[in-house]
This record gives sequence, structure tokens and C-alpha cells, in this order.
Amino acid sequence: MIKKFQAPNMQEALRLVRNALGPDAVIISTRNIRGGGTMGFQGKPMVEVTAALDNNRVPTAPSPYKSRPLPPRKPGLAAPAVNPAQRQQKLEELSKKDQQKKLQSMLNPIQDDISDLKNMLETLMKKEKTKEEKSGDVDPVKTDIDELKSMVKLLIEGEPSKGPALHEGLAQVFKEMVANKVNETFALKLIQDVSAKVPEEHYKNVGFVKSQIAQEMVKSIKIGGPIRLKKGTSKIVAFVGPTGVGKTTTIAKLAAHFTLNQKASVGLITLDTYRIAAVEQLKTYARILKIPIEVIVNASELNQAASNYDQKDLILIDTAGRSKKDQAQLTELVSFLGVDLPIEVHLVLSANATEESILAAYAKFHPISIDRILFTKLDESVYYGMIYNVAKKTNKPLSYFTTGQKVPEDIETTEAEKLVDLVLNLNRAR
Repeated sequence: MIKKFQAPNMQEALRLVRNALGPDAVIISTRNIRGGGTMGFQGKPMVEVTAALDNNRVPTAPSPYKSRPLPPRKPGLAAPAVNPAQRQQKLEELSKKDQQKKLQSMLNPIQDDISDLKNMLETLMKKEKTKEEKSGDVDPVKTDIDELKSMVKLLIEGEPSKGPALHEGLAQVFKEMVANKVNETFALKLIQDVSAKVPEEHYKNVGFVKSQIAQEMVKSIKIGGPIRLKKGTSKIVAFVGPTGVGKTTTIAKLAAHFTLNQKASVGLITLDTYRIAAVEQLKTYARILKIPIEVIVNASELNQAASNYDQKDLILIDTAGRSKKDQAQLTELVSFLGVDLPIEVHLVLSANATEESILAAYAKFHPISIDRILFTKLDESVYYGMIYNVAKKTNKPLSYFTTGQKVPEDIETTEAEKLVDLVLNLNRAR
């Protein structure tokens, strides 16, 4: 049973929901509207809450959607400023062993970059020697060598060279990108691309430099866009990923969005038989939204379930999370999704995880043939440069971001401009 309630504010709307449906009501969506007036014009601001009561509900673990509300996010999800003193205090609280592990994890991603740059440097130095022997004209090669030396110095020392290669204004933007976890090599390449196009007199204008870098970043990110439906064809989408990244919650959001907002017919399939709570959670939303759900245990059942849903616009498939050591389960998942069906696979990753763990997860799930990457928990993340790095390193298009626990509001189609805004803190730069 789904009902809509309107009230002057959220507190009053929730009171109406509780009075009408009781304490077990589930909030489906909320939106701001204008009530009264002619066709809604000139009306007072109102809050409309869509809620539902699952009459078939059986007692289970508390629903994650009824947990305490998250604090309001700042516009644009801009990364909050981190107090250097607090960061240093937390670091000092770590044991020496943990500090060593932390330092090693910071150095690992750039060791390969340093090695590559040194190899390039050696190659150019050989070219310089050969050219000097022939003609003595070595200025262009020396320039390349100087630039590479600057890059190696940057990667080793962790800060831009103080030479003429990096103007103070450019260095400031570089440091901000690195502080937001953008890969140092990517950040330097962006700085160099922009410095080659922008007159030096504009380098001091940090806001202008950021806007130029933003344009370069936008062009370098692949965006897959939302799930697209085709009339007369069943779209099949599977979601895979590590344990705890929010696959089931994300599927519930998409199911609600396409059912309520797009008026599409949706069918659910779950392969997650390892977590009974996850299956029951998805079953609850299926009942509330009045959409069918099938629980399957092998590949042949997947074919049959898809056949049963051949009249549906969209079929969403949930899978169990796999840890790094669950190779047997991963092999099983590959066999599941290797059936003769046109399945679009989205790898679901958490934005508050480390880049190292995310790339390890990508490598593990790569045999499944990933089509797109979906990032969850942006509201729990502080740094967003990692998302840019992953998009660049995997060369996979991004599909959706999730930004909270509310269903279906807290999911949005990924936009390159939005990601760049988060990475560069453009809202604060303006």
C-alpha cells in the first residue's frame, strides 16, 4: 500500500505518515512542491512524502533505511577542509607499524611512475648524446630532459619543482589536486597541458586556472550515462562488486526510480543466496513496489527467470559481494553471468574505499567483462580524486553516483562536470 502525504514541513509530513501507516511505514520518496493556488501556482511551499506499508512483512533485522538520518550535505558535495593539526594528531596516534604500512601504501602507486619516467629520461639522454655527436644541436632534447627531471623530482619529493617549469599559481592548483588524491602524474599532466594553452599572466588567477583544468578533466573522463531502455526489448543489468559497497540498496533505488518515475515495468532477480538479510531486504521493496522477484541458485535458473520476465522493460540482477579470497564464488559468478543473455554489468564500488583496494577489486572482477562503474557512498567520502584516477586507469565509463540512504532520491546519473567540481572544489573557487 503506497500513499502520498503533503504538509508544510517534513516533521509534520512524517507525523502524518506515522498516524496513517504506523511505525513500520517505509519512506519511498520526498519532494518539495507548492500547494494551493491555481494549478499549483502562487501556492505555499509544501513537502510531499510518498510512503508505503509492507503488510506481508515478517520480523527481520532492522531496516538500514530507518537508521539515523545523515547530516545535510554541502552544495556540490565539496570535500570539507581538513585541519592539518587534527590530521597530524591522528597520524601520531597510529602505531609505528601502521605508519609504515600507511607510508608504503602511499608510495606504491607512484613507484611505477617514477620507474617509467626514469626510463624515458635515460632514452632521451641517449638521444641527446647521439644528436650532439652528429650536429651539436641538442636544445630541444635538453628541454625534454629538464621537464622529465622535474617530473621525477616531483614524484620523489611530493611537491612541484621550484624552477620555472611550475609557476606559483599553477603549483597551488597542483597541490590542491594532489591533496584531493588525484594521481600526481595525472595532476602534473593537466597542469602542463593548461600552461601550454594559457598565457603566463593568467597563472596567478587560481580560479581561471582551475576552470581551464576542469575543461581538460571533463574531456578525459568516460561517462556511460543512465540505464537506457528500448521499447519492445527487455534490458538486463547485473550489479557486481565487493561486500558492503551497497549493491542491494542501489538496486532498490533504481527499481523505485524506474517504477515510480519512469513508469517502466521492472523485474528483480537475486543471486545473493549467501546473505538472507539482503534477499529479504530486496523482497520487501519488491512487495512495496508491487514488482516480481525471483531467487535463483544456478545459471539455468537465470535463463528461465529472464524468460519469465521477457515482457518487462528492465530486469535488475543482484549478486553476492565477494571478498578477495572468494575465488570459488567469483568463478561461480562468472558462470552465472556467462549465460547467453545480453547482460550489462555494472561494477559497484565505494567512494570511501582506498584507491588500492578499488583497483584490486576491479582486477578481481575483470573476468566478468565490466561494462560500467558505479560509485556509492559519495556522502561518506572526503576525497574524490580517487574516482578520477580509477576512471582514467580502468578506462571504463561511469554510470551512477549514490549520495545517501534515501530511496529513490539518493542516486544520480554520473556527470563529468559534477565529478570535476568535487575534485577541484570549484564551488569554493568561484
